[in-house]
Amino acid sequence: MYGVRKSLALLAFYLLVVFNLDRLLVWQGSGRPLHFFVYLLVVLALAAYLFVPDFQNKTVYWGWAIWIGGYVALRMTLDRGTPLFVGEFLFQTITEIAVIALAVLLSYETVHHLAVMEDLVEKITFGVNSSRVLEMSEAEDEIKTEMIRSRRHERPLSVMVVEPAPNALDTNLQRAVQEVQRAITRQYVLGSLARAISEEARRTDLVVRRDDAGRFIILCPETTLDGTIVLADRIRASVAERLGVPVAFGVATFPDEALSFDELLRKAENDLMNPVKNPALFYAGEPPR
Repeated sequence: MYGVRKSLALLAFYLLVVFNLDRLLVWQGSGRPLHFFVYLLVVLALAAYLFVPDFQNKTVYWGWAIWIGGYVALRMTLDRGTPLFVGEFLFQTITEIAVIALAVLLSYETVHHLAVMEDLVEKITFGVNSSRVLEMSEAEDEIKTEMIRSRRHERPLSVMVVEPAPNALDTNLQRAVQEVQRAITRQYVLGSLARAISEEARRTDLVVRRDDAGRFIILCPETTLDGTIVLADRIRASVAERLGVPVAFGVATFPDEALSFDELLRKAENDLMNPVKNPALFYAGEPPR
C-alpha cells in the first residue's frame, strides 16, 4: 500500500509541475515553451500504461523507446525548421525528452505497484485452491449434467449454500487482521472460506462462487441430507480454526425437496436464512435463547 501511495503522489506532483513548466521556463528567461505534442505524449503514455495490457507487461526501457521515438518522429515532422541538438534548441530537446522519460517511468511504477496490490488481494481472496472454485457461468454445464444424472439414475443430490456471518466481521475478526485494511476484510474472510471449502469438499463436489451475494454453492452428487450436514460441519470447524468466524449454511436435497437446480438453490437459500439454524447470521455476540 505504501508503494501505491508513493507512486500516486509522485505522479500527481509530476503532472502538476509539467503542466506549469512553460511558466517556469519563461520565468527563468527561456523563450521556448514545450511543444504541444509533448503534453499529448505524456497523457497518452499514462493512459496506455493504465488501460493497455501490452504496455503493462513490457519493461520501462520498451516504453522509453516507444514514446521518445514518437517524440523524435513528431519533432522532425511538425518542426522541421529546428534542429534537435544544436545551439539554443539543445536545452529544449533535453527538457522535452526528460519530461517524456519521467512520465513513462512514473506511469510504469504506478501501474506496477497497482498490479502487485491487485495480485495480493486476489491471493488473499481466493488462495491456492482458487482453481477449485468456479463462477456460476462456468459451472452451468456441469450443474445441468449432475442434475440429469441424478434424475436418470434416481440418485440423491444435495445443494448447500455457505456464507460467513456478516456480524462476525466486527466482533471476531478485527484483532486477527489488524494489518488488513477494512476495505478487504470481507474478501479475506471469503478467501479463507473458499480455501476451507476446497479442502473439505470431495472431488465429485462442484464448488461455485456467487460474487453478487458473497456466497458459495456446493453441489454434492450422491449425497443425502445427513451427508451434506457432515460436510457443512467440517467446513464450519475449519473456518473456526482458521479465523474464529462463524459460518452459516443452508441445504436442500433432490428429489425430496425440489426437482430442479433453481428450486434447490432457492430452498437452500431459504434454509440459510433460518434464524434458529444460523443465529450468527442475525445476531452479534450471544444469540437469543
